[in-house]
Amino acid sequence: MQNRIDSLTLEKENLRYEIDCLKEQIAHLKKMAFGSRTEKTKRGLGEVEEINIFDEAEVEAKGSASEPVIEVPAHKRHKKQKGHLEQILKDVPHEERVITLPENERICKRCGTPLTSMGREKIRIEVQFFPATVKNHRLLP
Repeated sequence: MQNRIDSLTLEKENLRYEIDCLKEQIAHLKKMAFGSRTEKTKRGLGEVEEINIFDEAEVEAKGSASEPVIEVPAHKRHKKQKGHLEQILKDVPHEERVITLPENERICKRCGTPLTSMGREKIRIEVQFFPATVKNHRLLP
């Protein structure tokens, strides 16, 4: 009976050790997946000392030296003017395009009567720019 108790106690200790190892692995993997990703290194397993390789200039600089103050002159922003686009485009020739539904879609789905246009509404203004073109004409006698 004592042998059985000793073997179960030994098995219990082995399982407890294995559980602790697995918990450490889980903690390490969680830290790798969800931990901070900075340029810091740690020595050993504990949180001993962090080495920052990008602070050399700050560490070597004198602590009493003050940083220079840079003043930027203030400026004013102009608010967008309403109607500015219309004013620019007033001398440009206009073309109106009426967009209609195809014949087979101009029927009401509920009652089956034909749909009619109820008015005109400006959807948007599109500006198209056509660059200058060069043509070579050959004149024959």
